[in-house]
Amino acid sequence: RGRATQVQIRGFAGDFSTTLLNGREQASTNDNRAAEFDQYPSELLSQVVVYKTADASLVGQGLSGTVDLQTVNPLSFDDRVVAFGYRYDQNESNGVSESGNRFNFSYIDQFLDNTLGVSFGYAYQESPQLGFESQTKNYQNTGSNYYPGEAFVFKNDDKFERNGFNGSIQFKPSDFYETSLDAFYSTFDKTQTRTGVQACTTESWCNSGLGTL
Repeated sequence: RGRATQVQIRGFAGDFSTTLLNGREQASTNDNRAAEFDQYPSELLSQVVVYKTADASLVGQGLSGTVDLQTVNPLSFDDRVVAFGYRYDQNESNGVSESGNRFNFSYIDQFLDNTLGVSFGYAYQESPQLGFESQTKNYQNTGSNYYPGEAFVFKNDDKFERNGFNGSIQFKPSDFYETSLDAFYSTFDKTQTRTGVQACTTESWCNSGLGTL
């Protein structure tokens, strides 16, 4: 339905891998441990490291591999960074189009002779997905011919809305000591609207009580 949610490693489904965020294992709203990657805005990530073999430094590891999502380290930059981004989306199906937006903002700065770093980021996405569906089924034998007993036509309107926040404080007073505190928050709302007509098309199917008038 227009969502890129999983990463497959070695041909295995997403529930055979493990997802980390800055080294910490992530939960999932699925009925397995496959993380929904579209829950994490790419604008708030610095890099993604994929481990295809076991590594003793990882807290959690998957059978097929491990995906570690990493946010920015403020002290990795020498200067202040302010970034804006905007993208306009439009999806079209059967001549019907719907529009969406994607916006992000990031701020990175350093203090105390580059021993203290601070970063903050926000990302918003509104993405519509639309489609049309038609089907005939439950064919009935009228004697010499078969006719569909039921038919329907539907229009599907889906709307995805995501808000993501990320903040990080990094302190490195010497080459021998470093500590950091980071927070990541993301909400994802999905609205589905389905409109259409469903009806029985033969008298025998309607009279059976199984058809939809």
